[in-house]
Amino acid sequence: MESPSENSLERLLAAFCGPDEAKAAHAFEELSVLTRRGLNSYLRERLHSEEAREDVIQDVLRRIWTRRLQFENRGAAAWWSLVKLAAEQCRVDLVRKVGSEVTWDEAEVGEVPSDEMSSVDAVLQDLNDANELYRAADELWLGFDPSLSDAERARRTLAAHLFFNLNMEWHQVSDILNRGKPSETVKRGQLDAWLANPATIRSLAFRTLYLDNAGLTASLLQLPSDEPSELQKVRVQAMTQSPTGAPPGNWTWTEIRVILWRYRDAERVDRILARESCVYDKQEIQAIFDRCLAEFPFPKIMERLCTSLTKWPKARQELMESGIWQRLVFEIYAKDTTQHRDIHDRTSPAASLAPYSLTTGMLNVWLSSGRMFAKLASYVQARMAK
Repeated sequence: MESPSENSLERLLAAFCGPDEAKAAHAFEELSVLTRRGLNSYLRERLHSEEAREDVIQDVLRRIWTRRLQFENRGAAAWWSLVKLAAEQCRVDLVRKVGSEVTWDEAEVGEVPSDEMSSVDAVLQDLNDANELYRAADELWLGFDPSLSDAERARRTLAAHLFFNLNMEWHQVSDILNRGKPSETVKRGQLDAWLANPATIRSLAFRTLYLDNAGLTASLLQLPSDEPSELQKVRVQAMTQSPTGAPPGNWTWTEIRVILWRYRDAERVDRILARESCVYDKQEIQAIFDRCLAEFPFPKIMERLCTSLTKWPKARQELMESGIWQRLVFEIYAKDTTQHRDIHDRTSPAASLAPYSLTTGMLNVWLSSGRMFAKLASYVQARMAK
């Protein structure tokens, strides 16, 4: 297993092993994201059940955190050695607990052949870093031209954001895009071409609708999403035995703990119930989740987006294309949570306003057995062969 971004990993390891526990906790959250894909790849042939793999991954991350002070930062190689060792120990513990034969998930029908999955892992490892992975995803599902640089893609998406989301006139958009770029002046005709391009519209929709775990949690707690330190302060306070001060939003501190576990940490319900500091039963926890679902921001975001896109002929039609929703599902699955129900809750209500029918059955087909990674790897292989 290798990190998709060694520079990021080195920076995070330094904070993880440092004396400041708050900084260490924040670094570990990011380390967990970087580590998940490597763990999934390592465990795929050892545990066929997606639920079993998720159990092991959660145990690995919990075990590493509880033994943080015992870990000496010797670089990326030492980190991956620790992850692999912990994964193997947790896998053995799981097998001993449930029996030597772990069954397949019912949702995992029509497996991707093992030789194809080996090819998938090889291709994904060939990508230089995580940015390359998501760059390829933008090409495959959003339709961006592979020859466009990251800066050019971002510039076009910014133009669409200014025009559609912020309701600026074309000359205002042009002034902002051309500021400090005399050699790359964007004129009206070029701007019109960008705004009419399906990839630009899809990119705008994807980036408008996507919220990572921290952003979603901040929204539920009515915290500013652009100030991660505020969420971290709330997290530290909520996890203490006797929190002080008024809790944010219309929640109690004990409810906020559950929200953090579920939406910030992507914990399963059984894991939450097993925590000593959880004071609720299953029915009470579900009531908290139901309140959260009612407060999810995605339908309102989608309503505003649908209205904004009516400014341009046929722009809103792009919302009905599957590529946007596959790109969104892939991002959430790769970065935030592997739980299909959670992914459905974050995407389906917005999709229905497109309108686009995104069912749990469809999600199972997209996500089971590494299908999306396999599709992305096939695209990358074809691109490299040109």
